Amino acid sequence: MHIFYEAALNIALLVLMANLMLKFGVIRDMILQEKRSFKSQALLSALFGGLVILSTCTAINTGSYNINTRAIGAMAAGLLGGPVVGLYASLIGAVYAYIFCSPQVFAMAAAFSTMMFGLLGGGFYPYFQRGKWRYQDLFLLTCFAEICDMICLLRFAVPVQMAMNTVLEISVPMILINSVGILIFISSFDTIFVFQDIESS
Repeated sequence: MHIFYEAALNIALLVLMANLMLKFGVIRDMILQEKRSFKSQALLSALFGGLVILSTCTAINTGSYNINTRAIGAMAAGLLGGPVVGLYASLIGAVYAYIFCSPQVFAMAAAFSTMMFGLLGGGFYPYFQRGKWRYQDLFLLTCFAEICDMICLLRFAVPVQMAMNTVLEISVPMILINSVGILIFISSFDTIFVFQDIESS
């Protein structure tokens, strides 16, 4: 229960940051744009990359591996900003995770899975109609992403027995926390899409 309580605080912090971002009209406009300039993509990548870094900094130490919410920021970058934003935001987060991941034995796995989250979100950008999310599909997509994250831990971390014990310990909390968390985080952006539909109609 302690893990889920701390995870709820981490998700609440991400939602707070999302709402602060949406206070700025220029950021709202960039998220709403279908076709963005290089400058807009760079700024969104930096903002979402910052959220991924924040998730790394606020990770929950369980002794063997730090349970984190990196998947939320990285996947949201792709789902909201498209493939380019998803790629570069996750790259920023991956570099930070590789350098500061604790314990260091999982650094490569953490970096690889962070990149995968951003690319996965960007890949499904055309499928999820913005502002009219199919939350069941979004939940299942994040579950799949976290299962892949566990496979990355088994693939890149040595010794294998240590990685196996870690996956058995963290897999259920990580899958539940991130799958529920991304639904809450993405829903924070619903309002701007609703207003866009009202204005266009």
